[in-house]
Amino acid sequence: MKKQLFSFLLLLSCAVSVSAQTKEARKITEFDSYSCDDLLVRLDYFANDVRKESNVKGFVIVYEGRYSKTVNNKGENELKTFLPRFGESAYRIQLMQNHLLNFRGFSKEIFLFVSGGFRENHTVELWIVPNGANPPKSSSTLEDIKYRKGKPENICAGLG
Repeated sequence: MKKQLFSFLLLLSCAVSVSAQTKEARKITEFDSYSCDDLLVRLDYFANDVRKESNVKGFVIVYEGRYSKTVNNKGENELKTFLPRFGESAYRIQLMQNHLLNFRGFSKEIFLFVSGGFRENHTVELWIVPNGANPPKSSSTLEDIKYRKGKPENICAGLG
């Protein structure tokens, strides 16, 4: 009986040890509408999470798609949905890189910014990926998207 119990405990400890060593990417958050201030706060919290852990990278995946914003219509605030302008997700990636790398001073080796393709709504995913783990895969939901005319809108004055 003691041998069986010892064997079981040894097997259990090996299983726990192997599962503790499994390295997997984990999504910290996903969001699809934000103001400049909201974006910068989310990026700062994310950067602090990445900084707390050793041997990890921060992955930022940005999907192009429609977005909503509040507009003033005859003195009333109204939430409106807009088609994106061509290159808007790339422009927003540039804003995020500028904030984390230039303004906050993080090393470019710590973060990876990826254009994830198209979704119904513009979306940002923030991931922490341990070294040696498989990076997250983009999960676009559309093959193509319609654009409206014009240049990408600067949502963060001073960062563009």
